[in-house]
Amino acid sequence: MFYLYDIAKNGGYKDVVLGNLFIGGCSLRTHINNARTGRENYIYFKNNAGEWVPHKNKPLLYGIQDEDWDIITLQQYSGHSGVVDTYNQDLDDLIAYVNKNKTNPQARLAWHMTWAYETTSDHPDFAIYNRNQKNMYNCIVNAVKSRIADNQAFSFIIPAGTAIQTLRASFIGENLTRDGYHLNNLGRYAAALCWYSVLLDKNIDKISFVPEGISLKQLEIVKRAVEMAVNYPLP
Repeated sequence: MFYLYDIAKNGGYKDVVLGNLFIGGCSLRTHINNARTGRENYIYFKNNAGEWVPHKNKPLLYGIQDEDWDIITLQQYSGHSGVVDTYNQDLDDLIAYVNKNKTNPQARLAWHMTWAYETTSDHPDFAIYNRNQKNMYNCIVNAVKSRIADNQAFSFIIPAGTAIQTLRASFIGENLTRDGYHLNNLGRYAAALCWYSVLLDKNIDKISFVPEGISLKQLEIVKRAVEMAVNYPLP
């Protein structure tokens, strides 16, 4: 969601407020344990004026209740995102916690589907998938199909993982991360377009905001990949 503010403003939205509760490599289990204990170990990034401002040492509850959010998004830690058994009671309890504590009763929940690692990634959890990108992606799709797609708690699925995988089949190839698993600017832009298209149900062809360094040729294929992912999120 790094570029989501810029894209939404470019799309004509006036009042854009975004928040991100961040702990690196944070699993559903860690989130729900933090919720239960009230641990103040998140960096809460907020963006309401075009800049992500960090607020350190915040509990999960702080971010949930900082605004009357319209949409609250959950995700599994990337390394476990294709492990079906991790979408368990922790997820159910986290959903219940968010719904109990959100300040806008009408706020809807979204699921962010993450991406497989690059083929040469040295991430230790890549071993779970035999260090095979296609296998990891298929496992992520299977987990989302099995545990999220029919879960009535979620109003949206943001298929960033499918958009990234689709782009990898284009001339762009593996050039979508900065370290094998964290997205680079091009990858972040593709993911943010997914968020915008799904959550706001908007046509991304009208978006003219493009981060510096992205060519017109790249822009065209990114938009087509995002459209394909949004239309066919779980192939």
